[in-house]
Amino acid sequence: MKKDNRNMGHKWLKAIHLLGFALLISGLFAQLLGAPAGKAKVVLLAGFWGLTLSGIAIVARSKGALLRQRWLQVHLLVAVLGAVPAIIVIDHFMGEGFMDNPHGQLAVTAMLLLLMASVIGMVKPRFSFPHLSLHSGENAMRMFSRPFLYGMSFVAAFTIFITTFMDVNSSHMTNPMWPPHARFHWAAQYFATLAACAATLFALWGRYADKGSRLSVWVAGLSPLLFWGMFIPALLMPGTSTMPDGFVVPDGFPEILTVIHPNFIISCLMSIAALVLTVREQRRMGLK
Repeated sequence: MKKDNRNMGHKWLKAIHLLGFALLISGLFAQLLGAPAGKAKVVLLAGFWGLTLSGIAIVARSKGALLRQRWLQVHLLVAVLGAVPAIIVIDHFMGEGFMDNPHGQLAVTAMLLLLMASVIGMVKPRFSFPHLSLHSGENAMRMFSRPFLYGMSFVAAFTIFITTFMDVNSSHMTNPMWPPHARFHWAAQYFATLAACAATLFALWGRYADKGSRLSVWVAGLSPLLFWGMFIPALLMPGTSTMPDGFVVPDGFPEILTVIHPNFIISCLMSIAALVLTVREQRRMGLK
């Protein structure tokens, strides 16, 4: 019973770690995009302390054993690499307009990917108290084939990158032609996309009892379709367009791309790639 209670407590620490990450990212984007400074700061601080204290508690409950693990050393390095640009952004580049600068877009996108990789690294291992059981002799990620593992990892990382780099700016999030409720719905869709990509990455690289099952393949392979695959039914809705509002077609822009915008082409390619990789992986595993 005592062992079960300790494992349950560790699961709660992992949940707090993930919640802290979500709050930190939400507060960061709120502050970058001109939300009231007081509210954004509260969310940022809650996320920061949630991440920090839960991380310390996870290491402490291992009685220091985690500090000798290479994966945790990498995790701490990645966390620092993600935190440094976050501090710079928060201190020097607040308010609307920052994300319209390509350097700002790259900085925040890189920070987001690094922090997500860091959080997944912290919650990935499965612990057994009082002894730690981190990695068995067989590498769990080899349950999936290399094409599926690396292909879907690319799809998830690319989705996080392209949605942040292309949309968190005046073309979408702070578009002056969008009313507040339209911005709200876009933000909800954006964070849902990040969550779906996180589910894919965890399904691919995490350790859990049903890894290699049909459901794990579906979650890893089809979660990105919650974003890319929805472009097709969305286009069929009345009054919709794949062209961003206020977009000015530059000289020499191919005419075909004014009818079928590049983002729709990318959505089709990503959807096809995810479907093909998922179907091939199910056949390889003999999952009918």
